[in-house]
Amino acid sequence: NLPKLDEEYALDKPISLDETNGSLTHAGVDDERVEAWEWICGGGACYNNLSWDFTPDDPTGKAGRPVREQLNVLRDFVSTLNYIDMKLAKEIITSPLPPDVFARALVQPGKVYWIYVHHSKHRTYGSFITGYEAQKGRRGDSLELEIPAGTYRVQWIRPRDGKLLREDRVNHDREKLRLAS
Repeated sequence: NLPKLDEEYALDKPISLDETNGSLTHAGVDDERVEAWEWICGGGACYNNLSWDFTPDDPTGKAGRPVREQLNVLRDFVSTLNYIDMKLAKEIITSPLPPDVFARALVQPGKVYWIYVHHSKHRTYGSFITGYEAQKGRRGDSLELEIPAGTYRVQWIRPRDGKLLREDRVNHDREKLRLAS
């Protein structure tokens, strides 16, 4: 499950999330997107979404098309990164996160810092965390990052469709960089 990724990442082996939310059977499109982005930005090697959308009644998987479109956005985004050389770095996020806010950091030090933030609640089965319930709505987020001084290009991207919402150039010369959406 999702929390296990933190423990198993230290094994330095590719880790796949095979049993996902079961597409739209147990979760919504936004829940699936959040789970996929969280997993990959958390250092997971594969998110395959074993889709239950292809059935004898729907052999084209039409019902799951919106999920696959959003997974394509993730694939396209990750393909712009040197993902193999990136490492999990949650410790660079130094600001406390409010309840139901999750953040991950995957970095190629000195080059790329991918921070993924989402607003969700854990979906559970007993004490087992099985996924997320995405909390919809516009929010303003602020993060404090402990990264080296330098000039950074900061891009705010909407994971649902990959749209670039904002791009800033930030000259960072303090101990911590504060970003606000």
